[in-house]
Amino acid sequence: MAKSVWNALKPGGRFVAEFGGAGNVRAIVDAITEVLTSDYGIEAAARNPWYFPSPAEYSSLLEKQGFVVRMVYYFDRPTKLHDGADGMLSWLAQFGDDFFQGMPQEAVREACAKIGDKVRAALWKDGAIYADHRRLRVMAEKPAEAASLK
Repeated sequence: MAKSVWNALKPGGRFVAEFGGAGNVRAIVDAITEVLTSDYGIEAAARNPWYFPSPAEYSSLLEKQGFVVRMVYYFDRPTKLHDGADGMLSWLAQFGDDFFQGMPQEAVREACAKIGDKVRAALWKDGAIYADHRRLRVMAEKPAEAASLK
């Protein structure tokens, strides 16, 4: 990714991005892992498709490419899920496919309900589940004197 962005930018160009940072949706991933491992014998950690770097990890990746990192902002952004107590079901339907590959549809629905029950204690607030999003926002520059390919 860093190389592709580097090559797309002109010297002096700026890269600005926001995405999940280390610890993003940790309570949700922990619940998925616990339910799938204990109840279905599935090694959910091996199916996790997500990469959520720490600020230092991502800054280092950009700096190794040649970028000058100007800003890194790492923050919690709890996000209200719609559908009240069933909000986790909608969220998992949208983002959780990789975890449930090969499972019968009825087992997926059952697993999602169990995951929703597990996260409710930690993520329930004001009549809804709030996903425990942790965001990483970065701004980096390609130095004006930089060559296109690195």
